[in-house]
Amino acid sequence: TPLCEHVQAIAALIAADEARLRAAGQMVVLVIVSDGLPTDGDLAAAMQPLTKLPVWIVVRLCCDEERVIKFWAELDSQLELDMDVLDDLKSEAEECSSLNQWFTYGVQLHRLREWGVHEKI
Repeated sequence: TPLCEHVQAIAALIAADEARLRAAGQMVVLVIVSDGLPTDGDLAAAMQPLTKLPVWIVVRLCCDEERVIKFWAELDSQLELDMDVLDDLKSEAEECSSLNQWFTYGVQLHRLREWGVHEKI
């Protein structure tokens, strides 16, 4: 999955519009949909410029491979980014239930998160 090249190009586009975004109090929602690991370099290094930009990142994983999930979770904790890494609906619901059994994590909430809603619950 050639993610680094694309992330760098998108970071450059956001950086070019940074002043206008900040003046308007806006953020870019960057949704990354991936089924694996990056194949074209160090993704943490490629994403580093995003730490200084007004961007909210949603990573939608399209697989259930433990090494892929672990990679993205570690990347999320390593970088100081506003980033939400999402598994499939069932896995997200199970995670919520393990932390709070009275809360029902449904498809509507999952879709909002996939689409980049920035509110943390």
